[in-house]
Amino acid sequence: MIDIEFIPYTVLTTAGIDFPLTYLGQEGLCVGQLVEIPFRNKRIVGVITRSEGADTYEGELKEIQSILPYRIDPHFLTFIENAAQYTMIPVGLMLKMCITLKLDAIFKQDIIPSLPTYVFKEITLNVDQHLAFEAITQDITHFNVYMLDGVTGAGKTEVYFASIQAILNAGKKALVLFPEIALTQAIVERFTTTFGTPPFIWHSAITPAQKRKIWKTIQQPGAAVILGARSALFLPIQNLGLIVVDEEHDASYKQDEQGAYNARDMAIWRAKQESFPIILASATPSLETYANVKNGRYRHLKLKVRYGMAEMPMVHIIDRKEYLNTIITKPICDAIHERLSVGEQSLLFLNRRGFSPLLTCFGCGHHWQCPGCHVDLTVHRNRQIILCHFCGFETKRPTECPTCNGTVIKDVGLGIEKVEEEARQLFPDARILLVSSDTLTHPETSRAMFQSIEDGQVDIIIGTQVLAKGHHFPNLTCVGILDADRGLYQLDLRAAEKAFQLLSQVGGRAGRMAKQKGIVMVQTREPEHPLYKALQRYDRDAFYEAELFEREMLSMPPFARLISITLSSLHENRVAEVCRQLARVIPLTDTIDVLGPSPSPLYRLRSRYRMHFLIRGNRQQNLQAFTKAWLSCLKIPADVTVHIDVDPLNFL
Repeated sequence: MIDIEFIPYTVLTTAGIDFPLTYLGQEGLCVGQLVEIPFRNKRIVGVITRSEGADTYEGELKEIQSILPYRIDPHFLTFIENAAQYTMIPVGLMLKMCITLKLDAIFKQDIIPSLPTYVFKEITLNVDQHLAFEAITQDITHFNVYMLDGVTGAGKTEVYFASIQAILNAGKKALVLFPEIALTQAIVERFTTTFGTPPFIWHSAITPAQKRKIWKTIQQPGAAVILGARSALFLPIQNLGLIVVDEEHDASYKQDEQGAYNARDMAIWRAKQESFPIILASATPSLETYANVKNGRYRHLKLKVRYGMAEMPMVHIIDRKEYLNTIITKPICDAIHERLSVGEQSLLFLNRRGFSPLLTCFGCGHHWQCPGCHVDLTVHRNRQIILCHFCGFETKRPTECPTCNGTVIKDVGLGIEKVEEEARQLFPDARILLVSSDTLTHPETSRAMFQSIEDGQVDIIIGTQVLAKGHHFPNLTCVGILDADRGLYQLDLRAAEKAFQLLSQVGGRAGRMAKQKGIVMVQTREPEHPLYKALQRYDRDAFYEAELFEREMLSMPPFARLISITLSSLHENRVAEVCRQLARVIPLTDTIDVLGPSPSPLYRLRSRYRMHFLIRGNRQQNLQAFTKAWLSCLKIPADVTVHIDVDPLNFL
């Protein structure tokens, strides 16, 4: 009988705790090896981080139950540990994002197909595109960040498709991240045409069975492409050689719930740890990325003109104050009629779902609010409901006021359903399609809608920000932006930056083919605002420089770093008391500011009362260590939740 020597190993677990545990296992196990371990009264997945050798733990150690047939790369494991430390997410929770399968799924005997064979279609690049492609592929074995910067329609996709071909030829895998699921179908079709076979798809709409097979398949060595939303970043992809972050500026890359992280920033960390290039692609890069290009940290690859013969659309600014009695002003109506007469498409853009954002009684002033959130309910007339866009609460549209029993109940404000109502009156013979997250309810529905637009079965598209990026409608030549001011004055230091990005992306849908030059018409009550001047002149850099100057004066990102601490509870007095206690024990320092406590702008959300602090310091300071030391001064009661957001984007 052979005696097997057992030695102690440090094991990270998927239990969600913030520290590793020690287990006994047979000698010779490698770092990154997945194992089955006992934890409390169940068995879970863990990963070996190191061998302890002579362990100093004096208690009785439990044994590793079995060796699983998977091993993750040690460099990827280091990335997970560093990412957890930076984001202040418990390392076990971070590991759980990567090892999404439970034990029974890992043990399940799936038929795992071989990695696909790709048949490349030749990609024709213009001079700027070719220079960008050569820069990216000149050294694919070392870490570099490339900012692929081009006007909307400049052909950024063709550049990173050609770069992916080079990565696949080298026998490696590529990961392409997209901000929204709605974009996936269009890019999958383009990818399949170019590469001869569809990529692996990873996002929240994929079934557990599909995810299980994909997770196991990408453990194989060899070439493959994975397209996915932000969660795909944490897949333990073997032999990864390139990451592309498309629309890198998009706020959808930031996860705010539970563990907060920015997938774009974490993607850069992963590329650096595993030593391969990363492409950040956008026509309107984030101010942080723009600043990193300026200071030389990222390499700037500029595509200066639209692909093919297409020109950038003309931008017209319409003073809304001259047209007070209509939603769609006469200049936009005239432009749409002109497009209809020649069989071209128009887009009416308003970034607000539903019919109107407020329902009020004209007798007593009562307005309907969500019972669990500090927000008004939005009227959705198509479904005859009022709906909370934060928690999903809905109820039938009332016919009588509960306060005064009055029946004069009015919809106040503007939503895309109201735009649709007016458009059908103004253009009775036009084929009109409403597109928002309320209508894109299923991948097949989304595919059918976008296909109908591309096939010319729609004359006027009315939509929200789901249409702002990634879509290519060849026959769309006119864009009307109905309420451009809406995003300018939000409670957000990035309000102007986000507004500029959104309006630029929406306008960029017009005239992407060379048939006719596009036109973008912007309705605003502040036509002299610098943002609209920058849009009209296509002078993005001047606008960004002004924003950078203002941020520097205010000591805000990218010249400083922030950590947001939000405390919440079902009991208002409890969260207020904990905040008072925390304020008393703020560590004294001359270099780190702690602002607050103050009620969150969205004070009540999903029945929880919310207060927050904001920690600010320069980029050289370890705000995470400061935050950890501060919070450890007080035992937070179980009925109060603490949410930490490093580098916050959302201040609601």
